[in-house]
Amino acid sequence: MLRRKLAVGMGLALSLVLGACSNTVGSEGEMTFVVAQPSSPPTLDPHYSNTAVAFTPINAIFEGLVRLDETGEILPALAEAWEWLDNQTLEFTIREGVYFHNGDPLTMEDIAFSLERAATSPVSSTMLGGINTTSIQITGENSIRFSTYEPFFAILAHLGANGSIVSQRAVEEL
Repeated sequence: MLRRKLAVGMGLALSLVLGACSNTVGSEGEMTFVVAQPSSPPTLDPHYSNTAVAFTPINAIFEGLVRLDETGEILPALAEAWEWLDNQTLEFTIREGVYFHNGDPLTMEDIAFSLERAATSPVSSTMLGGINTTSIQITGENSIRFSTYEPFFAILAHLGANGSIVSQRAVEEL
């Protein structure tokens, strides 16, 4: 019964959000997408925001190695596959042909930078601080590996919730 009420409530909330969205075409054919939210996010930096109001635009802009579906199942995102090498070490195989919004190709250096940045941020480290940043290593053209400080199998769920990958060049130029 509680699940049904929750599902109905989520459906109503989604209807309100989608009903508040609009698509307009500007004078030069540019598309503008408008989303109504209760307030503006304090930042769109995924490693320095933990507010609910920021998650909607951040999730529309950034992607992580994995993602969570509506049931919490871990699904591929930028990583097409991953493997536990031991009880603390994960290796990811990354999709090819991925580009950032600015046209830069995704590199393993961007992923290493993002993992280290997220693990050491005062905000996102609450979820990703278990990543041993000295263990992050690029193991191939499309693969990267890291370890956690101790066995922590929930790290995949934490990456799905707060593991956005950013362009190292874009961050350093800001």
